Order: sequence, then C-alpha cells, then structure tokens
Amino acid sequence: MTQAPLPPLNALHAFEAVPRLLNVRAAAEELGVSQSAIAQQTRLLEGHLGLRLFHRHPRGVTLTDAARACHLAVGESLGALRRGTASGADRCNHQRHAQLCRQMADPAPA
Repeated sequence: MTQAPLPPLNALHAFEAVPRLLNVRAAAEELGVSQSAIAQQTRLLEGHLGLRLFHRHPRGVTLTDAARACHLAVGESLGALRRGTASGADRCNHQRHAQLCRQMADPAPA
C-alpha cells in the first residue's frame, strides 16, 4: 500500500501558527517570514489537502470546520517532532561531550 506524500513542513508550521496566535501577522513574526509567505504556505497546504482551511476576510482569517478538525492533530504532531528532535540532539550533544571528556582525560601519546 502506497502512503500519500506528507504535506510540506513549512505549510504545516504556517497552518498551526495562524489560529494559535490568532492572526497572520503574529504567525509571520514568529516564523520569521512575511505575511505573504504565510498566505502562500496556507494556500499550498489547502491545495495539497484538497480542503479549504481558512475563510479569508478583509481583516483576517477564520478556520473552516475542516481546519478545526485537524488543527489540534497538526499541533500535536509538530510538538512530537520538536520533542523527538530535541531529545535526539540532547543525546548527540551528550555523546559528543562524553567523547571530548574522554579525550581530555587520556594522556597524550609521547
């Protein structure tokens, strides 16, 4: 069975940030991109999913019912990725630190 391709990670970040922060400007600032980049990423995700995620208004956006249904799952999934990569980075840093300590403790060959 072939799995469907994952949506682009940047698009998921944009989708997760907008409703959590309650506006596009704040999401753009948090992610370090422009508001138009947020709009582009959310449209990309909508195209990938074949769903409309936001109702666009002159002064902002609101979530569609479809978006409300998956926003929590996307946020939890991104959180799991953050935790997983942070713990992996901690292990790598710990292993590298231990290796450096062993090297410093061993006397240099004469």
